[in-house]
Amino acid sequence: MKVQTAPAVLWLQLAPDGHYRLLQRDAGRSLLGRLPAHGRLDEALREAGLPALCVERLLDLMRAGSSNAWPIRLPDATGRAVELLLSTSPPVRPPGPPEAPADAAPDAAPDDGSVQALVTLTPLAAIEHRGELADTDTEIATGADADADRRPVRLRLDAQARLLQIDGPWAAVVGLAPEACIGRPLADALAPQAVGTWQGLLARARAGTLDALDRRQPMPLRPQPGSLRWIEFSALHWHAGDGPSAGGWEACFSEITTNVRQQQLQHIRERALDLTGAGVVVIDAMSPRHPMVLVNRSFCRLTGYDESAILGRSLRFFTGIPNGQEGAATLDQALREGRAAGAVVASHRRDGTPYWAQFTLTPFHDPDNGLLTHVVAVLADVTESRELIARLSQQSAMLHAVHHDNPNGLIAFDEQGGVCLQNAAVKTLTGLYLVGLTRRKCFEALAALADEGAPDLETGLERHGWLQWPVRQPRERVIELRRIQQDSRSAAMLLVLRDVTAETQLHQMQREFLATAAHEMRTPMTSIRGFAGLLLTEAVAPDVQRELIGRIHHQSLRLSQLLNDLLDVSRIEAQGQGGPLVLQDLALESEVQDVLRTLATPEAADRLQLRPAPRPLVVRSHRAKLTQILLNLVSNALKYSRDRVTVTLTFDPAEGCAHIAVRDQGVGLSQAMMSRLFTKFYRVDPDGATQGTGLGLYIARTLAEQLGGRIEVCSELGVGSTFTLTLPLAGPG
Repeated sequence: MKVQTAPAVLWLQLAPDGHYRLLQRDAGRSLLGRLPAHGRLDEALREAGLPALCVERLLDLMRAGSSNAWPIRLPDATGRAVELLLSTSPPVRPPGPPEAPADAAPDAAPDDGSVQALVTLTPLAAIEHRGELADTDTEIATGADADADRRPVRLRLDAQARLLQIDGPWAAVVGLAPEACIGRPLADALAPQAVGTWQGLLARARAGTLDALDRRQPMPLRPQPGSLRWIEFSALHWHAGDGPSAGGWEACFSEITTNVRQQQLQHIRERALDLTGAGVVVIDAMSPRHPMVLVNRSFCRLTGYDESAILGRSLRFFTGIPNGQEGAATLDQALREGRAAGAVVASHRRDGTPYWAQFTLTPFHDPDNGLLTHVVAVLADVTESRELIARLSQQSAMLHAVHHDNPNGLIAFDEQGGVCLQNAAVKTLTGLYLVGLTRRKCFEALAALADEGAPDLETGLERHGWLQWPVRQPRERVIELRRIQQDSRSAAMLLVLRDVTAETQLHQMQREFLATAAHEMRTPMTSIRGFAGLLLTEAVAPDVQRELIGRIHHQSLRLSQLLNDLLDVSRIEAQGQGGPLVLQDLALESEVQDVLRTLATPEAADRLQLRPAPRPLVVRSHRAKLTQILLNLVSNALKYSRDRVTVTLTFDPAEGCAHIAVRDQGVGLSQAMMSRLFTKFYRVDPDGATQGTGLGLYIARTLAEQLGGRIEVCSELGVGSTFTLTLPLAGPG
């Protein structure tokens, strides 16, 4: 038959005269269910079925305020023996407001000198009843051989504590024949560590100062082969005689080996629980409040609370700070449902320090009837790990951003030489997805993007570590490949692809610019040096001399114009990298007229014509740069036009801009010419009589873009060209 396995917890108040008051009884009402609410405790416990020596030992521990536990047997209502663990301890912290039982005396009040204790009876198992229960602790000890003679051993000793008479199972307990021990000191049967304790007991008993707790000190016997036994004296009395050497002792002891071993094992368990780094607390699942009833030192250390501030509280004291946490709700629900769970919650230590606590709940059920009795909660401080995870997550996000948002292509090879990772830029640059390919297949796929005859990628990277590689697919570009490999013995490496098309084109343009500038400057310089040398070395007629000086002057003007244009280009490009221009409102017709007056030489005055707009136009522009643009456009029209040059001013109210159209009647331009018209040093007729540096239109278009405008051209061969400058108006059109 199965028995109830819920523990019985009795909160008792014991007066010096042996009377008691039952302050509270929790669960397990079938255990000691006949115990009244008040009366003499020794009589009440014996009436409830506890053996006499067990009652005596329990009262001794309660009066001393000590804690101890030992197994006993009690009969249940059917006569079957039930194995129980009987324990007593002083209440460190009351487990809630005392609730007096229904049969408690209403006028019971604590007496002076009374003590309080918690007595717990925890069922261990249900066993078959074997005869009548003995009246000694030895007979009710568990775990020993059921067929062993478990009677107490009674002794008579002389004044020197030598054995005179032995009654009981001496040989079974001590391991020596009684005949061999008569006449020898009892200390010879004790382990050396217990001899001092035995002699102290004899001295206090002879002086009449020996109390019950002193008498019950466990003492080990001298170890026999393969065993070590423990005994406890239940009686030790001195009888004085007539002479100085007369007198003797009467003693009675019982074997408590099983009790001691279980207490040692319990102590080791408690010590092991305290030595673990994790906090452990045991929760009473039988109580609706789910109080914490056992806690280890690590839990106190992690939370900052001592044991007295923890026992009796609910786990929500630690999981409910701050309130409303999802993890706390998970733990509460698991406690109510009696199931395992785990959650991480934000909590605070006693000093207010915040930390992250990870609680793991494990329910414990009675093996006989499946009733949930306790829940063990394990606490771990995961603050450092959560902070580490947060840092790793942040670093991972940063690495992800660096990898996937990097404009450079990244291809990673693992230890086996396969492509394990590529970012989005690789697909943009090459149009390939290479993950999963071997190293050889990867380089073959990359090599297919270039023309035949391109350098071998692997060879170039092995030799130099990097190379520039022109590709034709998915579009023409120049890619720089760079290999990063920490260990040459490993196949793991990183391949970096960078689009250097713009840089390559820029370098090419710089080389062409320098070469063109040097060529353009060499021509006038050669003329100046040649004519000057001729004047210095040869005697020439005055009219020839004047002609040569005129040519030197003309070439120096051409060289000066070239240098000025180069300086303009330098300033324009520097300005393009600087801040915005300071603009102002300018009357467009007035600015155009100033430019025409500047260019109206006696030869060109009749060839210039202005057609103003039907209304005054005001543009938002920069006067010096606008003047430079207009001078360039009108002077070019005069150079290439056979007849009149017309400047027409119009405006577009829809776009809010003004148009300055400069039309000439020159040779006109082909489509090929117009495609290169605004590049540096380009001249329509480089070998003709019209002089120029090839920088004017480049400068004009760049300045127009800086002013927020544009220059457009339309032309027809043999008819002429029209250059139109568009600028934003200062106000509504």
